[in-house]
Amino acid sequence: MPWDRLCALIEPHYATGQGGRPPVPLERMLRIHCLQQWYDLSAPMMEEWIYDRNSFQRFLSIDLLADKKRDPEMTSTKKGDQWYFGMKAHIGTQVRGKPLIHSVETSTAKAHDKTKKDDLMHGDEQVECGDKGYADDKDKRAAREKGVFYAVLDKAKRSKKLSGKQKRRNKKISRVRAKVEHPFQILKCQWGYRKVRYRGLKKNDGQIVMLCALANIFMVRRSLPATP
Repeated sequence: MPWDRLCALIEPHYATGQGGRPPVPLERMLRIHCLQQWYDLSAPMMEEWIYDRNSFQRFLSIDLLADKKRDPEMTSTKKGDQWYFGMKAHIGTQVRGKPLIHSVETSTAKAHDKTKKDDLMHGDEQVECGDKGYADDKDKRAAREKGVFYAVLDKAKRSKKLSGKQKRRNKKISRVRAKVEHPFQILKCQWGYRKVRYRGLKKNDGQIVMLCALANIFMVRRSLPATP
């Protein structure tokens, strides 16, 4: 695109902003106008896409993180051999039927999953499921004392491998525990939520709670009454 030549034609007619807010630089405004036509976007949608799309920001030479500092409320964690920076979403779901979400909590990435375990409980659990990260002998005893079936995967202890019985138990439990991954699949595949959008935990927490509520509706959509 011959931006210089186009801007030269428009400049004599472009607002100077005298007595008011300074105008957006001419070339940037022209680029925004072109994007709006190419993607058939309304003005509000254009603004939203500028905030949402890195490709738009690069095309417009906009850096929304000008200070080059990472979000101070986010932290790093290692999963396998890969490091991740950001936050965690913790959810509690029902076991029977659709894995509908009943509790949502968020934390920084480095927080251990168990720190939000109690907050995810509604108090009337009959079954307590979880992966190896939630394994805890004290929690197991407490669950059994309350008459709750403890279906958290057994974790091998230092210098002691899992027995054959424990491996069979884990395999059986995994079929049920894996249901908690279904809502996350909806968030990622249906809603396209694969990375945080905002700075700070509070805004991202609000978005995740809303996405989880919409995921519940999506899971039961076929049983909802038809609307006129």
